[in-house]
Amino acid sequence: AAPSLLIGHSLGGTACLFAARHLSAVKGVVTIGSPAEPEHVSHLFTDAYEEIQNLGHAQVSIGGRAFTITDKFLEDLQRHNVGEILGKLRKALLILHAPSDRTVPIFHARRLYEAAHHPKSFISLDRADHILSDQRDAQYVGRVIAAWSNRYLDPVYPSSIESNHQVVGSLGRDYKFTTHLQAGKHFLVADEPLSVGGDDLGPSPYELLSASLIACTAMTLRMYADRKKWPLEEVIVHVDHEKRYAEDCDNCVKQEEDKKIKIDHLNRFIELKGNLTQDQRNRMMEIADRCPVHRTLEHHVIVHTELK
Repeated sequence: AAPSLLIGHSLGGTACLFAARHLSAVKGVVTIGSPAEPEHVSHLFTDAYEEIQNLGHAQVSIGGRAFTITDKFLEDLQRHNVGEILGKLRKALLILHAPSDRTVPIFHARRLYEAAHHPKSFISLDRADHILSDQRDAQYVGRVIAAWSNRYLDPVYPSSIESNHQVVGSLGRDYKFTTHLQAGKHFLVADEPLSVGGDDLGPSPYELLSASLIACTAMTLRMYADRKKWPLEEVIVHVDHEKRYAEDCDNCVKQEEDKKIKIDHLNRFIELKGNLTQDQRNRMMEIADRCPVHRTLEHHVIVHTELK
């Protein structure tokens, strides 16, 4: 499909503003630390002017990264007027800029904002640097853009993973642990915390396991209370996962080779809000132990694996 959202960083954001006017499918533009006058960045490679004129190109450093600048690029900088473009651009605009940006000062964001028509928005990237070198800043920008764009774009879903099974997951070479999951039409992400080398972009596998028990418990209690017409207003379920040595489990076979085996424990705490009697609360606790996921976890589960 044709692009409906253009996102550009630094001079790339300014370039997106010019490109958007030529692309009718574009509904929104996002700039990140972008200059209001393209020629502003020319001072960053003044020392390379002579080399560019003689050779037609030169490598310069902008914001700590190397770029190849050509003579045609310099010509383009001199003949474009962002204010004129923004005055005619009738597309949603999001401007993100760091007040402490030393490469492109914050006044450029003000000029872009003043020249643009509504709908336009500005987000201050407090304490971030120009190239968003802190991963937390980059992830924040990503989340903000995702939330903002939903206001102006049709819903966009991740590419489906081809499978005829109930749930499928994919982990490519671009990630260490970040796994993309698809359950029907729903998309999730699993990851590991930073402390063990993950990127912490999603819950861990064991946290997802705990979440399954929580969801099933809450749904089961809601269904039961509704059927009984009991005044249950809200169910809150807390779960902690831990491993304990096998000797903690009375049902575990005490064999010499099994001494190091650990048994998983899911500690569940349930809050029942509403004008319930003590007998009703006691019954609800009994029903919680009957939720399907609870029963699955307490029974011996066989995992059959095949190579596809």
